[in-house]
This record gives sequence, structure tokens and C-alpha cells, in this order.
Amino acid sequence: MKKDIVKTNIKTIAKELKLSYIIRNIEDEIKEANIKNLTYEAFLLSLLENEYDLRKANGIKSI
Repeated sequence: MKKDIVKTNIKTIAKELKLSYIIRNIEDEIKEANIKNLTYEAFLLSLLENEYDLRKANGIKSI
């Protein structure tokens, strides 16, 4: 699957799930993960931690 299609699909699913951090930052997060040679697990953890932190800061407990 092409990278552009993957990014589009990630954004679409993130919108459906109301994952606002991921919607706004996925491209930068992917670039950073590539620069740092993060494992898939580390990349996923970073995304989830940042989403969690944003929700916590905004007072959002769940979807």
C-alpha cells in the first residue's frame, strides 16, 4: 500500500474515532519516528501517550 493511502486511511479512521492529536500530528509523528528509527511499538506508544496527554489536558475521559 502506498504511503499516501496509508496516511489518508489513518486520518480517516482517527476522525471516526475522534483522535484529535493523531488527526493533527500524524505526519510529523511519522517523520519523527523515521528519523529516530523507532520500532513500531515505540511509535504506537508515543502516539497513544500524546493522545492521552491531550485528552487529559482537555478533560476528556473517553470518546
